Amino acid sequence: MSMLLTNRFSGEVSPLQGDAWAAWNASYHEPNGEVYRALGTALYVQDWRDRVTAQLALLDEQNAQLDALLAAAKAAAETEIGPQVHETG
Repeated sequence: MSMLLTNRFSGEVSPLQGDAWAAWNASYHEPNGEVYRALGTALYVQDWRDRVTAQLALLDEQNAQLDALLAAAKAAAETEIGPQVHETG
């Protein structure tokens, strides 16, 4: 449960990015370059979505771990000193 939120993607070129770059590069050498540019753009967008989705999954996992730690700490505190009653008004 010691997983910290990290950016596992920094500095890495994903397969989709490599394909996007290749498609964009091909757009300069092919008669129908706009098709290659559109493909490159679509691949970059898909890569971005995949990376954001993965990052959000990491955040969800981290939040679940923090919630579990907080619940365990509250349970331990209540066992040690009894339930806490908060005064209102």
